[in-house]
Amino acid sequence: MAGILLLIIFSAYLMLAFWLMDKAKTFRKKGLILILLILIPTADEIYYSYKLSNLCQSEAGLRVNTPIPHTAGIYFGHWSAELYFKKLNLNLVEWNVGRKQELNRLSRDSSGEIKREQIKDITSQYLYSYNREMLYPFLYTAVRLTNIESKAVASEFKNVVYYGGWFRQKLLGSLADSGPTMVKDCGFDKNSTPTLELLKNGIKSI
Repeated sequence: MAGILLLIIFSAYLMLAFWLMDKAKTFRKKGLILILLILIPTADEIYYSYKLSNLCQSEAGLRVNTPIPHTAGIYFGHWSAELYFKKLNLNLVEWNVGRKQELNRLSRDSSGEIKREQIKDITSQYLYSYNREMLYPFLYTAVRLTNIESKAVASEFKNVVYYGGWFRQKLLGSLADSGPTMVKDCGFDKNSTPTLELLKNGIKSI
């Protein structure tokens, strides 16, 4: 059904194009009409493709503003930190566990001995966060390490996804009942884990 509707719309657009071209008496008018008919479904694609190129250079990818000390604690919120603690030999991590959101801590002493405990208050200096924000037609996904006290972003790894202009996303996507389909993205490495890359590059001596 969606395919038939799309064919009807496309046919109607072609009929309108031929009718307008037939009404135009001069080559100049015909040329202007042709340009207009091409730009109606593609103008925002051209603009957003240019904007994506700028976003890929200015925002996407890994940025380390201030490498944090290896001894600094990192609070992961509701994200489990145990894997990163062991894999990257971190010094101190804290995160919430279970329905009661109990605060857990893993730490190492100077000899390397690991201590696990439940605590009442966060003692970490830095916050790990994962954020997704849709600002049509771009989806921004970022993992960050932020200083809890100053709110300054120490490091950030961001990905930008472009879902296409109105014709591709709103019309074709809705008719096919498929929703937004990714056109292009930049930032994250397809062969790595964003959080792991952030921690490897954002913390000193790893």
